[in-house]
Amino acid sequence: MADRRGLAVTVALALTAFAVGAWGGARLTVHSTFAEVPAHPIPPSLLVRDRSLEQAAPLLDCLLRDPAREVRLALIRSAVLDLFERQRAAGALEIGSVYFRDLEAGVEFGIDDEQSFVPASLVKIPLLMAALVVEESNPGYMDRPLAYRPQPAERDRQRHRPNVDMVPGVSYSLWRYAEAMIVESDNNATNALADLFSPDDLAEVFAALGTARLAGHDLEALTARQMGGLFRLLFDATFLSAEMSERVLALGGRSTFREGLVAGLPRQTKASHKFGEFIGELGGKLVTQLHDCGVIYAPKGPYVLCVMTRGDDIATLSKVVAEVSRIVYDGLDEARRP
Repeated sequence: MADRRGLAVTVALALTAFAVGAWGGARLTVHSTFAEVPAHPIPPSLLVRDRSLEQAAPLLDCLLRDPAREVRLALIRSAVLDLFERQRAAGALEIGSVYFRDLEAGVEFGIDDEQSFVPASLVKIPLLMAALVVEESNPGYMDRPLAYRPQPAERDRQRHRPNVDMVPGVSYSLWRYAEAMIVESDNNATNALADLFSPDDLAEVFAALGTARLAGHDLEALTARQMGGLFRLLFDATFLSAEMSERVLALGGRSTFREGLVAGLPRQTKASHKFGEFIGELGGKLVTQLHDCGVIYAPKGPYVLCVMTRGDDIATLSKVVAEVSRIVYDGLDEARRP
């Protein structure tokens, strides 16, 4: 069981750091002399504030306005919408959701990005973040050994089969479990790590991350904007420390799933991502969903892209995700050419 007192303290500190670092992608450089200040003015900004209070209005974000880039993003968004319309007409897609954020300029766009989906294996990212909250307050926690006791049926039901070389009955550090959970998306490693926490422990961290709807150890629902926000927190290192954020992103960079976002990128393009797939019954009908979200380290600037889909066939949905990834990458590459 996790140290709840340490968890609560660290969550509070993490939220403070997040509030202080909430400017996210809007990174300004302080110049030592007026002569060094560029001649062109800083683009006007859009301040995003919490309006739920009566007196205060805490600053949540600051998006830099760049009209030329916004036009480009509008064209990219339009191309993705056209793709979705064509796929729906062909019966290959029921609904598609997209969240995009330029991590340098701070501009963003969404397409049905508040639509809820079954998170499936996407939940493994906030689960690892919860474990690392404990590691930060109790250094060495992730080094503790735990015997690997897999359930074969758990692996067999995964369409993307994990290739984990952990031996049943042998003890491995929690770091090794985290590696299997993110790189190979191993459900057995995930269950073992999740069982170390009570639902209340996880609820505390998940709520702090803005993903509060829980069903036991699992997230009940997740949106593209929420999941994209987690990767932004990791990139900006405003929830976990820089070291721990780097560890999560490094694991995501080794993901063996290559059928979604990565399939739409040029070879050698770095990406740190996590996919999720769900085939099951919801509301009395069989539902198929595929999602892929992460940070794309494009040569001319990193960005967050989260694509969540629902349809009839996982393989078809993976092609839709890949095509969205290609549209975004190509559109941004065209915009950033001198």
